[in-house]
Amino acid sequence: MQHRSAAPPAPTAVALAGALMMAAAMGIGRFAYTPLLPPLQETLGWSVSQAGDVAAANFLGYMIGALVAATLAHRPERRLWLAAGMLASAASTAAGAVVVSFAAWLSIRFASGVASAFCLVLGTAAVVEHITMQGRAQLGALHFAGVGLGIVGSVAVLECARLAGVSMFGQWGRSASAQHCCSAPRGA
Repeated sequence: MQHRSAAPPAPTAVALAGALMMAAAMGIGRFAYTPLLPPLQETLGWSVSQAGDVAAANFLGYMIGALVAATLAHRPERRLWLAAGMLASAASTAAGAVVVSFAAWLSIRFASGVASAFCLVLGTAAVVEHITMQGRAQLGALHFAGVGLGIVGSVAVLECARLAGVSMFGQWGRSASAQHCCSAPRGA
């Protein structure tokens, strides 16, 4: 009996999946904080310094996450770490819909930084490896376009929610829903 292995996924499909991952983890998970900053300050009573501290926690998490992910990028379990990064990104975004404590915001934005770095480093390693092996390295631009897609998409979602009178917590919830739409697994 002959066993045939499945054909590798099409390079365009892999680049598109990478773009959606980047939209979810980077464009929404990491960068939705910026348009939500004014309502965060107003709702939670944060000073400019506190808002900066929360942003700095995200930057620190991103730096640490990128350094750790770089050590995992060529390991066999890379896919598991990428999945963990996606789950952590989704969880930290969803937490914004319920978290009130300043200390908790520092924690979730730090976690968001680590998670988004894992997705960027590990997801990019997987996508670039696949499309390069298939002779389609130029599709890397599609993969990286996902960051901008996520930023623009999250701003559109947040602006519609704001115009509809949705609270800051509801806007974070809408961000989490948009992130889920980008990262939900698709059937093979």
